[in-house]
Amino acid sequence: MKVSFILAYFALAPSTPAESRSYIGELIETVNHEGYKRSHFSHPFLSACREGTIDAGAFDTWLVQDLHFGEYYIKKFTPELAKIAKEGSEEQEVLKLANDHEIAWFHEKIAERGLNVAEPLPANKRYMDWLDSILTDYVQRGNFAVGISVFYGVEKVYQKAWNQVLHSKDCPEWLTEFAENWGSEGFGKFVDVIESFADKALETASEEDKEVVAGALKEIFALENEFWSMAHAEGIGTDENGSGHGHNELDPAAHHHGMCQNCVAGEQQLGAKQAAPSVALMKS
Repeated sequence: MKVSFILAYFALAPSTPAESRSYIGELIETVNHEGYKRSHFSHPFLSACREGTIDAGAFDTWLVQDLHFGEYYIKKFTPELAKIAKEGSEEQEVLKLANDHEIAWFHEKIAERGLNVAEPLPANKRYMDWLDSILTDYVQRGNFAVGISVFYGVEKVYQKAWNQVLHSKDCPEWLTEFAENWGSEGFGKFVDVIESFADKALETASEEDKEVVAGALKEIFALENEFWSMAHAEGIGTDENGSGHGHNELDPAAHHHGMCQNCVAGEQQLGAKQAAPSVALMKS
């Protein structure tokens, strides 16, 4: 998520050992053979973050868009999912921990970088619309197994992507704070807890729901790829302080709206160049 729940609640939570990987943990690994996982973690945006060549204007575009996603995720998707968790359960308790702390942090960082909050771009809208369809077709019908599995998938690919950035020797100093927020061990432990919830729910799920989850995980990788592509502009460098001022083709006014002209142009051409295949989900 996109939502990094860096909470003391998870400070002592044990990590899931590799030798006892869960059903959904295995499932999310299997998408690699179709190229979804590989294309996600090798995406030029993430590669540039790891290599220290990410353009600050592209990052700013992404940051503003991630704020929109985070607000949707915290204020709509997560509360709806918490409603259908068993009353008084650990699952419900954890899901109810979502609050506005992360959103306040986003606004603080956006203000520090001198950005205004632009409208959600098409790739972002597609992602939120897809999550809305999960709410309508599954969560609001009481299907916790599908809902918590989607929640896990979104959090897992996000945390792992930024964890790789965090542990890269070339991660620039200005980006470290962001990578620590989203790729930390604490957030990783939270994802492990959500993985255990999803695995427990899937133990009694129907085969049809398991097929839906498998398709949803592929869709998450595809939508995440679109999200990275939305902000990425190839061949553009940045200075050592993470300033976008070195971006020769950047319109300053657009930059301060969190929108690089090249990034927006790339977003408009996404369907032809970058988007991974969409996976149609079975409706219950």
